[in-house]
Amino acid sequence: LWGATVLGFGLLFGQPANAQVTNGGFERPFGINPYHVFVAGDVLSGWVVERGTVEIVGTYWQAAEGTQSLDLNGIWEDTGTIYQDLHTVPGQEYQIRFALAGNPEGGPAIKVVKVFWENNELAALRFDTTGRSFTDMGWQYHQFTVIATGDSSRLRFQSGSPSFCGPVLDDITTSPETLTPVPPTNPPVIIPPLPPIPPPYEPPQVPPPVPSQPGVFTNGGFEQPEGISSYRVFGTGASLPGWVVERGTVEIVGSYWQAAEGTQSLDLNGIFEEIGTIYQDATTVAGQQYRVSFAYAGNPDGGPNLKTAMVFWNETKLADLSFDITGHTREDLGWTNYSFLVTATGTVSRLRFQSTTTSFCGPTLDAINIQPVSAEPPNPDGDSVAKRKGLPGIHLGVGKTPWLTIQGTVGSEYRIERADGSLSGPWETVATLVLTETTYVWHDQPATNTSHRFYRSVLVK
Repeated sequence: LWGATVLGFGLLFGQPANAQVTNGGFERPFGINPYHVFVAGDVLSGWVVERGTVEIVGTYWQAAEGTQSLDLNGIWEDTGTIYQDLHTVPGQEYQIRFALAGNPEGGPAIKVVKVFWENNELAALRFDTTGRSFTDMGWQYHQFTVIATGDSSRLRFQSGSPSFCGPVLDDITTSPETLTPVPPTNPPVIIPPLPPIPPPYEPPQVPPPVPSQPGVFTNGGFEQPEGISSYRVFGTGASLPGWVVERGTVEIVGSYWQAAEGTQSLDLNGIFEEIGTIYQDATTVAGQQYRVSFAYAGNPDGGPNLKTAMVFWNETKLADLSFDITGHTREDLGWTNYSFLVTATGTVSRLRFQSTTTSFCGPTLDAINIQPVSAEPPNPDGDSVAKRKGLPGIHLGVGKTPWLTIQGTVGSEYRIERADGSLSGPWETVATLVLTETTYVWHDQPATNTSHRFYRSVLVK
């Protein structure tokens, strides 16, 4: 009897025509705080960014449902368009429903979005952000009835607001319109089957935390999270693998510009001029000396030209850093390497970086590392080749990795060059550094297996 009833409905309504939207609430990727930018060509869990840039926004503001929503305007006033192709049945009617609001952070007050089914414009919707806020976005629901002409139909949303604060979408759904069946004169008694017994609940297995290793930083190159194409913002309290954002906002930047190592780096200034501070606690040995090293540059997209920051070891300031972006570009950031000798006073030591640049284009960091310092082994010849040749202030040492000890004036800039096989070159620039101490030690990482390698230090300024 139950089977006959199902068959009757199947004959009446035809094949299933669900046309479900994937990720209509923009809840994937999970855990975005405060937002993540996607650029043209990116696949955004079900959606494709057709042109411009868009942003999935987390708990930074109120969502219509769940915790995340989508700003159709991304960065640099690059208005976005997204689409999703849905499985449909030709001739079937569908209802499209979604929530619309606007980014209240900036003008224009009227946000405009166009909605398309295939290539047909359904509407140009307007939303007024006047009086709205992060905690009261004023979400409005809209719905349209459409007809599928093929087995695949494209739903598209296009921003019409020239600003980096655009229209905002959430809770996008599609469902087939169905006919109401006429009840039979003598309706059969249908006894539905019992629901299956759910399996016993098993809590997820959470792996134990991996303790940090002495003298080793986690994610010093900001390569995690992986695959960031433009940039991703992290707000105060956010867990940025290995690091803690203590205040303000910061951004991990992907292939948008040149990294010092790998493909990603960190801008210490995030959004809305909320200059950032980050720190990481490293496991150390009390009394042990460590070499802290990192690469430093500046976001070349905007002023001021001089990007400044401070670096701390525990509560002790190591230096006031500055970098002039004049003449530098996204393809040539001009990364400068710094190195400091520090001593641990306990089993845990904190390295902190704090921006002092009031702008949303701030100082940038990469290749942060800390290594324990061992006693430099004596040279079997009693001195370095460089020193015996009368080159004051430069000392070459060889251990697990080669190093140069440079003695000079604090603030002087040097270029380190090396050549393999012959003093006649060719010479390759491997680092640019600024002396932070009168005696500065630079290590060549990683160690080389080259039988003959030569080094020299060139005073730049």
